[in-house]
Amino acid sequence: VGSFDNLSDEIRTCVYRVVQEGLTNCARHANASAIAVELVLRDARLRVSVTDNGLGFDGSARSRGFGLLSMEERVRDLQGYLSVRALQPTGTELRAEIPVLGAP
Repeated sequence: VGSFDNLSDEIRTCVYRVVQEGLTNCARHANASAIAVELVLRDARLRVSVTDNGLGFDGSARSRGFGLLSMEERVRDLQGYLSVRALQPTGTELRAEIPVLGAP
């Protein structure tokens, strides 16, 4: 949803890496039968989410591997934030929100 034509290369690369790592985590850990990727640009914010119906996510510090830490750093460098949460009854949602200057 929204027009992504004017996003900077830095934001495009960040989005690509977040989706790539999210899908990789689903393939490696989730045992999911369905995965959804959503990009929404609204109110000068870009929301990227990767959601699955798999095994869920242990949010403890020890479960935050290099991939998640790398994503958090990329998103934070763009003044955004990254969240990972377990869904009920099963599944995980990875969500990044990044401010986009000049976006509708």
